[in-house]
Amino acid sequence: MSHPKHHAWLFSVSAFECVVALRQLRIRSVPPMLEWIPDEWLDAAIEIGMDSRDEQGWFRYSPEQIAWEVWERMKPVDTYLPGEE
Repeated sequence: MSHPKHHAWLFSVSAFECVVALRQLRIRSVPPMLEWIPDEWLDAAIEIGMDSRDEQGWFRYSPEQIAWEVWERMKPVDTYLPGEE
C-alpha cells in the first residue's frame, strides 16, 4: 500500500527495525508462523507508523511498539507468545 505519504516512515530505519521485530514475533509464536511478513501486516505497520507522527514530523512510537501493535491486531486466533499463556 505504499503511497507517497507513507514514504517518510517506509524509508526510515524505523521501518526496517519494525520488520525485524515483526519477524521475531512470528518466529517465536506458538505455533510458529512463517518468517515472511504478509502485505497486510506491513500495511498495518505503515499506517500505525505514519499515524504516530507528531507536529514536527517525529515518530512517537518505537519500531518495537509498532510491531507489537501489529502483532496484537493481526495474529491468528489461538496464537500466542511463550509466557502469554
